[in-house]
Formats: sequence, structure tokens, C-alpha cells
Amino acid sequence: MLLSVLQSCSTEDSTNNQNVVSSNSGIIENDVYTNDYFDFSLPIPVEWKVITLDGEVSEFELDNAEKDHLTSKGAVDVHSKTLLEMEKKVHPDSAGIRIVFLSEDRSGIKHGAREYLEYAQQLMRDMDGNSEVRYEFGSIKSQSTIGGKDFLAQPVFFWNQGIKQAQMTYCQEFKDYLLVVVLSGFVSKAELAEAKAVLSAVEWGD
Repeated sequence: MLLSVLQSCSTEDSTNNQNVVSSNSGIIENDVYTNDYFDFSLPIPVEWKVITLDGEVSEFELDNAEKDHLTSKGAVDVHSKTLLEMEKKVHPDSAGIRIVFLSEDRSGIKHGAREYLEYAQQLMRDMDGNSEVRYEFGSIKSQSTIGGKDFLAQPVFFWNQGIKQAQMTYCQEFKDYLLVVVLSGFVSKAELAEAKAVLSAVEWGD
């Protein structure tokens, strides 16, 4: 659920914002994803399937109350782009473990990574009373989790029709963008560890 909010609260085309579209695309060659803008590479494990590469840009649709709230915090005009989305099927009847890399234009996020995570959390809290999904949020902490680089990390737990699910969101500031990494679909500590092992293989440039 949270992943869908982070990725695409709207499918509105934003291709007029050339800074968002052109600055942070990546490529896959010889089963290695490379992103020159964020200066990292990631080997794609054999068991994992790439779902999205260089996805469409989307924008959050905000009502007037949300815009007023975010304007007071200096966070409006949040743009999101999926850089890489991949999954591994663990159980035939499940969606699978999923890893998604997103870029966020920082022009509307005055205070950076922490504010972005707090903003996403507030969206979930606002939705909590209007849906059957109940959310709990862990503390936002700095962790060396992605190729040894420190990211702000936040666990999210939610109950949908009585079934508990979990998601990890990581965020860090890079130049004019935020790099957001989301792990979802895991139902055990072993599956979470497997997803984290994939992220530990990320290599950063100089």
C-alpha cells in the first residue's frame, strides 16, 4: 500500500519537467543495473525479474487542505519516478519480494530525506481512517544498509483484512534528488534478509 503511494498517487504525465525525466535514468547491461546520475550499480540476481526500468514520471495529487499543510512545511510539488523495480517469486500464490528504486525531485522537499519519509507517513495516517488498512510506523533511523552507504530507514507495518504485512523504506539525498528504495512483499525475517542481501551488493562510485 505505502509503495503505491510513494510510486504513483497519479498517472499524470510530467514529461514537461525535463529535470525530472532526463537526469536520473539507468540501464541494464550484462545483468547489471547502472545509474550514472546516482553513481551506483547493482547486479540483478538470477532469481529476480525486472518489472520496470526507467518508468513513467508521476505526481502526487493533493487536495487543498493537503497543499496548505505541506506548504507550511515547505513540501509541495513532489515528483516521483520509478528507476528500477524487480521481484522474486517466493511462493506461487504470492506477489513476491519486491525491490523498487525511486527518484524524487527535491525542489518541493525543503528539508530532504527525513521530511520525505514523514510526509509519506502523514499520507498513510490520513488514509488510515478511510480504509480497511491499519498502519504502524517504526522510528526513522540512519542505517548502513545499501552498499555500505548510510540511508534513513523506516519500517512500516500494516494490517489488511487481518493479515499483517511489512515494508522497509530507505531514503537519502543525492544532488537535486532523493533516492528512495522500498522493500516489500516479505513475510518472514529470512525473506527480508534476502532482499537486504541484494541491496548489500550495490556498488557506489568514487
